[in-house]
Amino acid sequence: MARLLHLMPHGSVFSKEIWAPYVSHATHIVQAQDNRHIKGRIWLLEVLGEREWTLHHISSSNHWLRLAAEQGEELLGDEYSDATSVSTQAKVMIFQSATTKAIGVLQEAIAAENTAHGGVAKPPLLICIIYLGAAWNSLGKFRSAERILRGQLAREDKGHGTLPPQILVLAMAHL
Repeated sequence: MARLLHLMPHGSVFSKEIWAPYVSHATHIVQAQDNRHIKGRIWLLEVLGEREWTLHHISSSNHWLRLAAEQGEELLGDEYSDATSVSTQAKVMIFQSATTKAIGVLQEAIAAENTAHGGVAKPPLLICIIYLGAAWNSLGKFRSAERILRGQLAREDKGHGTLPPQILVLAMAHL
């Protein structure tokens, strides 16, 4: 599972030729009963959902993303907070061309996370911000996307350092 996550990283900018050969292996790994209660499975389910969408396998993509959301809530509870679950659900909506609905859901989750944590940006909130920026980009609302993403990047530049490097790269990719 760890090797597949390395070969097929989340939000990867690698070309399809690099990760496509591993989709069948990832499918096998996430379906194995021994892996049902491993945290890395949730991440691999999300990556697999993204990759299937890129390959235009929409129903498979939706299936894997829904499983990621369900297992995250079941296995991790509070650790897989509402914002993380919402970002996965929003991803499904965006893939199903319900982008406007996804934007509303993400904005609500961002507001709730800001209230709950007093404006301190935790990774689940940051992921929601990134998906909100991506959703606005997909609708051609580039200024809205840029405003929210640059705002977060500016907070990072001031030394808060809350973004893991892979999330920072993902945010910058949407600018």
